Amino acid sequence: LSRRRRVDDDAAVLSEARSLAQLDDPNVVAVYDAGRIEEAVFITMALVQGHTVDVWMDEDRRWQEHVAVLLGAGRGLAAAHREGIVHRDFKPANVMVEPGGLAKVMDFGLAGRTSSEAEPDASLSSLGGTPLYMAPEQFAGAPASVATDQYAFCVVAYLVLTGRHPHGSNRALGALMEAMNHPPTTLPARGVPARLKAAILRGLSPDPAARWPGMDPLLEEFRRAIGSGSSRWVGVATLGTLGAVALGVLALRPAGSSCPPPDETVSAVLSTDQREALRTGLADFDASVGARRATLTEEAAVGYARAWAEADTEACVADEQRANPPRVSGAIRTCLEKRRDDFASTLRVLLEAEGVEKIRAADALVQLAPPPRCLEPEGHHTDVAPPDPAVAKQVAALRTDLAAARADVVVGRWSAVADDAAGLVERAAATGYGPVRAEALAIRGSALMKVHRIDEAERTLLDGAWLALSVNDRRLALELSTNLLELRRDVTAFAVTKGWAERARGLIDAGSDPGIEARIDAGLSVAMREAGSFDDALEHGKRAYETTLRLFGEADLRTVDAKRVYGIALYRMTRYDEALAIAKENHAIVQARYGSLHPHMVNALLLEAALYSALERPADAERLLLQAEKLQREVVGPRTRIHAGVLNNLGNVYIVQKRSEDARRVLEEAISIWTELGTEDSLVYGWNTMAAVSFSSDDPVRAQSELETAWALLPANPKTPHPLRARVASQLGQALVLQGEHALAMDWLERADAADGLRHQVLGEHRGWKALCLDALGRTDEAKPLAAQALQVDLSVFPETARARLQALAG
Repeated sequence: LSRRRRVDDDAAVLSEARSLAQLDDPNVVAVYDAGRIEEAVFITMALVQGHTVDVWMDEDRRWQEHVAVLLGAGRGLAAAHREGIVHRDFKPANVMVEPGGLAKVMDFGLAGRTSSEAEPDASLSSLGGTPLYMAPEQFAGAPASVATDQYAFCVVAYLVLTGRHPHGSNRALGALMEAMNHPPTTLPARGVPARLKAAILRGLSPDPAARWPGMDPLLEEFRRAIGSGSSRWVGVATLGTLGAVALGVLALRPAGSSCPPPDETVSAVLSTDQREALRTGLADFDASVGARRATLTEEAAVGYARAWAEADTEACVADEQRANPPRVSGAIRTCLEKRRDDFASTLRVLLEAEGVEKIRAADALVQLAPPPRCLEPEGHHTDVAPPDPAVAKQVAALRTDLAAARADVVVGRWSAVADDAAGLVERAAATGYGPVRAEALAIRGSALMKVHRIDEAERTLLDGAWLALSVNDRRLALELSTNLLELRRDVTAFAVTKGWAERARGLIDAGSDPGIEARIDAGLSVAMREAGSFDDALEHGKRAYETTLRLFGEADLRTVDAKRVYGIALYRMTRYDEALAIAKENHAIVQARYGSLHPHMVNALLLEAALYSALERPADAERLLLQAEKLQREVVGPRTRIHAGVLNNLGNVYIVQKRSEDARRVLEEAISIWTELGTEDSLVYGWNTMAAVSFSSDDPVRAQSELETAWALLPANPKTPHPLRARVASQLGQALVLQGEHALAMDWLERADAADGLRHQVLGEHRGWKALCLDALGRTDEAKPLAAQALQVDLSVFPETARARLQALAG
């Protein structure tokens, strides 16, 4: 983001900007550059995804979550003060809360330098800031200082915790200034410790000398107040966060504790060398975004390491104080060890991998389950029995290997894991410990899904799901149930899909990973649109998008995925303009945030191209599909399901452009890939598209053969829904009509009616061919209304003689 401001002293502004650039703190928005453009001074800052506090606080949140964000923002101010920088305009609109909960102070456009906390620079005495958050002395023209920032911070804290300004937000300026001389004596916020309230009220004192000596003492009082006010809400306060402060750690590490302080543990989780490798390892992948991605990934890694270290210290202190029963303590420790193993394995892959695997690992790092969740009272599932001491070391070693396999899955090493994880399952079974065997089955099942070994994946995931339930591991059972929901969405076992969705929803609890509801809704949207339930598909798709947007922000890949599902639902309902707007937004987000070489760019291009095709803009569709095909072949990986899908869509565009040879060439490659992978459900699409090439070449005999191949690949039970069942049957009827086989054609056309999957343009074509068939069979009265309905769509798909006959039948 670049901001411009005309000032009398450009040198001073540039000096402060460069000071900010030196400030490396996760709670302050990074400043990258500063300079002049003609007469204007600019400051270039990092782009932060999320919401400002004034938006974020409007949602229904517990007071602990509000305090976690306030502490983060306070740490940002304190860090600036240590560098001698005063903000001068601290307010809710100048604090961003990232989707994970990390608070970042921004907009130092009015900042100035102070020589010390006690002696502010007289140059800061010019009136500036936002009146509702300015300290009384600022109105009198006194110099700004850390005390004025502290006052503004306490105004914001009062507002966030109570929902209203301490002096009223609708007062005229004079009335506001008068009210500031009579600060509030109470802070009406239920559940907030009295000591915390008192700390905020002291910071609202009209006399700067009566406030806290600086931000650090105020924040320390916050921590002490929290520690005295509640014993077991740690983790709940940082729900979903990576970089937010683990409040209990800051408050509950008493003097004399043998537990390591978080600052010491962080370096053990993430070394300086690893940070440097992260910073340099991603920069070369895509020159347009490499440096920015490296910075964001490093921030995510540092935030995760800090969160884990703070949670680890909190768990240690709780153990010292015997705050939890042994079983709860053991469950918390097991959870934290899993989190550390997952982080270490993902980090290892990220540092070792090349090309697209490195990018996938960077994506996975941001989406790791937050360590503070291990501390939640509802979240550690203490009904899961610990392993027998005789096999405890064996189980711990196996879990480290399972974490490595999970990391391999997220970077796309699916075939290797699908095979190698069979050995992990055997090792897990040998321990006799059910929970770890269920974990191994979950990993192998997820890899089998990715390589589309559907039946084997289903058996593996089912075994894991029921085993997880039998050992009371609800969190793992939830993950497996969600995988089963997503497993058969493209082969339309709709009743099974819906059943697993219901099971998954029943397993959600306070310890569940953020976004799990969105995954369920997205899976249902896909299944419902494939089953032809477009209204339901749209509802679930929209819900998935809104949930991820609220949790993770617009630029997060989970939001991008959910938004694409929503866009496809709109597309299937022929709401093309709305869907195209979504497709373009996704394309722009991926391009700007992740770069043109990111794997998600293929999906973004595919949806946008499909909409250009629907809007009869084949040249635009071809351009995007060629980009997608090149990216898939050269970067993401050729001869995959999605590669074949790109080629199939490109074939459709070539058909519209009357380029039959080009269409057949790309479709033959798509069919070859799908055959090699054994993806029969996708082969139906390939042969159906190939038949369209034959129709366009006036070869109905060849089209019939290709459609019969497609039909043989459909589920044998005619009652099993499939999005192409009606389409294939209708086109078989068309091929037979063109050959004069009207009685046989009518049988196929009626099968298409029974399948009930034709809509809009395709339905009009079907009615036209059925009208022609009925007319040829002497059933002209039945043909006439169908011909009239067919005339309401584009008849260019019909041969000239057929068009003339339809017009005659319709009168």
